[in-house]
Amino acid sequence: MKAGQVSPSTIRASQDFTFEDPQKTAEKREIAANNVGEVYVLDRKIMVDMENDIETAFDEYYSTVKRSDLDTKQKIKTLKNEYDLTDVAANVLLYMEEDTLKALTLEAVNLLRTNWQMGVRDFEVEEKKVKILNQIELLNYNSPYRDLIKAVFNKIELYPNYKYDEQATLTAKEEAAAKEGPVLITIHKGQKNS
Repeated sequence: MKAGQVSPSTIRASQDFTFEDPQKTAEKREIAANNVGEVYVLDRKIMVDMENDIETAFDEYYSTVKRSDLDTKQKIKTLKNEYDLTDVAANVLLYMEEDTLKALTLEAVNLLRTNWQMGVRDFEVEEKKVKILNQIELLNYNSPYRDLIKAVFNKIELYPNYKYDEQATLTAKEEAAAKEGPVLITIHKGQKNS
């Protein structure tokens, strides 16, 4: 009889014998690795960049309001075009005080922080933006001011700040698999090996 062939007769173990089942071990480790979810990391720099974009958008708005080379009609036209505002909103916002501008800027930054602080993945960005635009409607400001905050969120680019980390995911899967010990099979003395 050659090695690896099945014996034509029943063989009984002459002593206890333990060996690893490599196939079952591999299956067990693969299951452990597959049970590990994807690893995401929070990128704080993205939040800071978006906050800066909000501040810049409000600053640019205020710079337009303060331009001495434009008359009132030209300022209103510019604000309507750049911020997609109605005539009424642009007219009201033309006379906004700097303190109000600072308050609106802070309100917009806080809305961003509230919605982005736990992390937003790429497929959640649009949903979060819609949520922010709905939350703006509930703010205790007159309509033109709410319109300006919405305009700023429509003007800036929003980015996911919770990013998939391929290397960390791979490492976590490998670690989970490595923690799984081998599958051992024991044949006791006198037991038939079938």
